[in-house]
Amino acid sequence: MGQVNGLSVYYIRDISFGVPSRITASAYIGEKGIIGIKREVGLSGPIHDKGVLILTGFIGRKYGSDFPLTLSCSVVFEQSYGEVEGDSASAAEAIAILSEIGEIPIRQDTAIIGSIDQHGNIQPVGAIKEKVEGFFKVCNVVGLSGKQGVIVTSRNIDNLVLDEQALAEIKKDNFHIYAVDSLDDAIEILSQMDAQSFHRKVKNRLEEFFKSSQKLSR
Repeated sequence: MGQVNGLSVYYIRDISFGVPSRITASAYIGEKGIIGIKREVGLSGPIHDKGVLILTGFIGRKYGSDFPLTLSCSVVFEQSYGEVEGDSASAAEAIAILSEIGEIPIRQDTAIIGSIDQHGNIQPVGAIKEKVEGFFKVCNVVGLSGKQGVIVTSRNIDNLVLDEQALAEIKKDNFHIYAVDSLDDAIEILSQMDAQSFHRKVKNRLEEFFKSSQKLSR
């Protein structure tokens, strides 16, 4: 719960390669909203900061119509010591946050790439080939289970030109590419429950936060 595999790209001169990045979230009663730990210590760029603020808008719109949200939640790329830039992990950050709030387990054999808008649509990102191949190579070293894969937005599929080894394993159903349009699509793959039930659990927990906050204030 509260952790998901995102994917990052590293650039060294003319070489670029993708690697998995473990993204974790921690939620508790409070008024601070979504806290980007990287931002707090000055290790995130403005586009990444924008992505975290968009998450705040999405969560507020999705869950905050019936009662005020009483939420503090920190999110971070674990064991990442350089600057993070870009919004390509905002869908992964959203899944980690919602999983943590709702106490819902998330599959750890599947990574997700994509940026999210305030309405829950998953948008295309760059360096899609490097990110998918990076996760495939890690899974291949560990051992392909037939269940591992990567979730990408359907609008990135035309940009996904993979090497022969990855394509061969995909054709054998040893590795999977899931093309999605919305965060709900990704939620159903990663949580293995329908999106409506997932959101109900998240909202119920947020309501518990609110009621507990009311009791404490009295």
